[in-house]
Amino acid sequence: MTTASDHRLTFTQLLSSTALSACISRTLTAPLDVLKITKQVGTVESKSSLQNLCKHLRKHDGVRGCWKGNMIGCIKVLPHSWIHYLIYQQLKWEFSDELGRLSIGKRLATGISAGIVSTVVVYPLDVVKTRTIIQPYDKRLSAYKGVTDTFQKILLNEGKGTFYKGLLTTLIGSVPYAITTFLMYEVLDQLWIQPRYNHSTVEVMIHGCLASAAAMMVSFPFDVVRRKMQAQSPVLVNNGGVDVTFKGPKDCFRAIAQFQGIKGFWQGLTPALIRVFPYHALMFLSFDLCKKICLYQNGYSQSMIDHAMDQNIDLDELQEILDYDIELPQDQISNES
Repeated sequence: MTTASDHRLTFTQLLSSTALSACISRTLTAPLDVLKITKQVGTVESKSSLQNLCKHLRKHDGVRGCWKGNMIGCIKVLPHSWIHYLIYQQLKWEFSDELGRLSIGKRLATGISAGIVSTVVVYPLDVVKTRTIIQPYDKRLSAYKGVTDTFQKILLNEGKGTFYKGLLTTLIGSVPYAITTFLMYEVLDQLWIQPRYNHSTVEVMIHGCLASAAAMMVSFPFDVVRRKMQAQSPVLVNNGGVDVTFKGPKDCFRAIAQFQGIKGFWQGLTPALIRVFPYHALMFLSFDLCKKICLYQNGYSQSMIDHAMDQNIDLDELQEILDYDIELPQDQISNES
């Protein structure tokens, strides 16, 4: 969803505050992301219960292992958010009417298009993130010694195309994700009865959580296939830890259905759903804090910290870059007031 930005903030302040809040929320919920991706790839240790997987990761990777892949995940936030914002604003300007409004179809197409472009640009970083999470944290046991080493070894041993394995599946999955998000917001608006501009900040946050959770469940099979394709490697032990053998996205869908059944398409859904609320809440609160600091710097407030929540803050401002941590374009559809 997109609403008019707060013009008391500069473009740089808005995007920087959004990226910083995304990094904070991502970092504080990173352990759940590690669990989700490990389950999705289907490594041997992930076949036990979620509790046993936690014990295994803690024993072999230690506490620091809970943040595997977080640095590269944070690095990609800024380019992803900036590219998405610029593309979205440009397309919005191109397709809006004389009053600056977009039809439902154009809002949906504009949001999806901006999400696709930003996803394609930063996709190699997501592949590196998946590979980092699946490998042991101990560099003596890991196939990779760091982010730079991961890039170099993938390029040298597997070729440039590896950086885009699973991209098509991701882009296809973005369509049901975006449509579900849009429909959920419409349904929730009807249930809430009152217009969106009268919603409290808590109600807006609840909307975002419910819409994201519903969209995630619908598009999750595409994300599972994407993670398996990213992790699969003929040069790594056990084929990169992937639990099925396949030659492409169609074959991956077939293999999951054949050997794991329907439930195989939702491996890792539990930690993903658990992560939704704290991720949104932390991003909302950290964005509010960053925004207050910027408003103070711009002379719009007397203190950088006050106890009242900024009434101009809206989760809609954040939804443009809340990357599904399934890295689909999350809530990119405009539903302007």
